[in-house]
Amino acid sequence: MELLSTKKLFSRSIKDRKLKAASKPILDKIEEEFDRNCAELKAKLVDKLFALTNGKTSQGVKDYLSIDVIPRGAKFSMRVLQDMDYMNVNPSKWTTDKPKNDD
Repeated sequence: MELLSTKKLFSRSIKDRKLKAASKPILDKIEEEFDRNCAELKAKLVDKLFALTNGKTSQGVKDYLSIDVIPRGAKFSMRVLQDMDYMNVNPSKWTTDKPKNDD
């Protein structure tokens, strides 16, 4: 009886490895497409943010841990906006322009 259960265990393991090997190219393609879409969305975000902040002085852009990402008094630039990690940045009070802060 024990021999039979060991056989099932190993046969399942072999099937799982074959399945993982077969799905790897598909996962790589999905990940590549995801990365490309993220890059396109970030480029659009940066373009729109630059249009809103061009010529403005920062009031201190911070991340969620209150660490300065763009210090107070610095000018917004395309380079700075491209290098930011938008997943961890606090989106409020970037400038003194209230309507732009609320957008």
